[in-house]
Amino acid sequence: CKPCLAGKLHRGPIPKVAEHQASSVLALIHSDLHGPLPVEAHQKWRYWITFIDD
Repeated sequence: CKPCLAGKLHRGPIPKVAEHQASSVLALIHSDLHGPLPVEAHQKWRYWITFIDD
């Protein structure tokens, strides 16, 4: 069945060299948002986010 086949699909390895690279600072930014966390931080934060400039 289709769901069974989709569950068995796999992704190839991540390339060691980027296919695209930014030409200037802040032209390409990767981000990741995580949350809600099960426990609040001291400042009542329940999420965290990261930004990476390529």
